[in-house]
Amino acid sequence: MALAKVLKVAALAIGAFILVSVVLSVVSAIVGLVWALVTTAVTLLAVAALLYGGFKLFTWLSDDGAPERDAGRGRSRTARTDGTGEDGVARIRERYANGEISEAELERRLELELDGPETDSIDRELRRERS
Repeated sequence: MALAKVLKVAALAIGAFILVSVVLSVVSAIVGLVWALVTTAVTLLAVAALLYGGFKLFTWLSDDGAPERDAGRGRSRTARTDGTGEDGVARIRERYANGEISEAELERRLELELDGPETDSIDRELRRERS
């Protein structure tokens, strides 16, 4: 009778050991899956952040000090449509006609508008002194 009791206790111990082993395996698999998902998400976010930062850096470096863009129209502040600067000149003349700017300011802005960024400011000063 003692042998039957020992075998029964041994069978229960082996069953408990197998049950604990299965539970630990399942928990370990779940934790591993969650860890894999979290590290994948963090890696993807890091790669996306690096790509976005690289894109922003590239656009910032390739901007080369270009004039700021109007938010609504996507054109430069001087709004040169055909290379002559007619839109900018018309706006400046309209502001002068409305009394928003003085005659000296009108002349200065017209000169800036018509000369554009390609003319050096020293050349402008020399021409102004000659005339």
